[in-house]
Order: sequence, then C-alpha cells, then structure tokens
Amino acid sequence: MKQTFQTEIEQEVSLDRSIGNLFTEFLESKNRLAEFDNFSRRTLVVLDGEVLRSKEHGFPAKVMEVLKLVVKPTQEIRFQPILAGG
Repeated sequence: MKQTFQTEIEQEVSLDRSIGNLFTEFLESKNRLAEFDNFSRRTLVVLDGEVLRSKEHGFPAKVMEVLKLVVKPTQEIRFQPILAGG
C-alpha cells in the first residue's frame, strides 16, 4: 500500500511595516484618510515611548519625514496630536 504525504513549504513572513503604512491604516480607521497631509504635519510619532526626532536633540519628526521607517512587530508605535502650550 502506497502512502502519500502532502508537505507544505514554510516561508518566513516579515511582519515589519513602515510608519507610512501604519499611519494610513490609522487614518482609514478614523475615516480621515483625505486629510493625510494635514495630519502628518500635526502628529507626533512615538516609538517605544520615545518621540522620534528629525535629528538627535532636534525638533520632533513629522510623519512625512519618517514614512519609510520600518517598525518591527515587537515595537509599540503611537500617533499623538501636537498640542500647543505647556
């Protein structure tokens, strides 16, 4: 009696995604994708509790400046509105 086995080839799938993709999903969930440019200038990007900066010790980076930055599944990313005042 012949037995046949079906084997599956496992492929490693990278779950890393760019900040641009995540920000787009965030805006889609809020039904505000049309306002991408406006919100990308008024939103802080917080990665693992640290605000991303355009340069070391510089101003906080705008979303538009870090769109291609890749975020690993183990990292926490938050988008926060920039608040004026202190």
